[in-house]
Amino acid sequence: SNTMNSFFLSSELQSTIVIGQRVLFCCSIVFNIIAFVCLIKETPENQSKFRNYLFYIQILAAINDINLDVLFKPFPLFPELGAFCNGVLCSLGVPIHYSFALSVFIVGNIGGSIIICFLYRHQSIVRDSSRLSKVSIEKTYLSFQKTFNFMKWSLIVVYTIPGIVSFSVEFDGSQTEYLIDNFPYGDLTWIRKRGMYEYFKRTSQIMAIPIVTLMTTKNKYS
Repeated sequence: SNTMNSFFLSSELQSTIVIGQRVLFCCSIVFNIIAFVCLIKETPENQSKFRNYLFYIQILAAINDINLDVLFKPFPLFPELGAFCNGVLCSLGVPIHYSFALSVFIVGNIGGSIIICFLYRHQSIVRDSSRLSKVSIEKTYLSFQKTFNFMKWSLIVVYTIPGIVSFSVEFDGSQTEYLIDNFPYGDLTWIRKRGMYEYFKRTSQIMAIPIVTLMTTKNKYS
């Protein structure tokens, strides 16, 4: 019964969570506006390239807030591969797994952008005598630029892979209904009354998403 109860979300608790999401979203809007104003008005001209990545990170963070708090409002059923939602796009019939795919894509790109920012900041403090610094010799400088650009694009590609894999997942409505009706840990049919819902069977393609995400996250902090 404990397992069954762990997969039940009362309407009252759901309403409380939605209110909390709205409060956090309003706070997020304020902080996003402050961040954009600071980036526009307070960033020195010699940091214009560095600012572009900060802009990109901030834009992605704002999009993710809109995705989770307005467009979809997902309620995942962890550790099961299921969820339901009642956001704007859910009411229009957009599959909920696109919300998670977009979040994975955004988080991956934010991770890659943060590392690129670290590389830029490294160049501002490294000594000119270091092999990793931008020395004045033209040939070495051009070689460094090519290597640096290759590193940037490689990071973007690597951290985008989990999002691409997530978007490639196909939703099978009949399979979802079967899995809900045959849920082994109790009654899960209550999610049919909460909005759009999805339930996925654990396949190699599905499980590749968290594995790749964890791998990129590990590389980020290693």
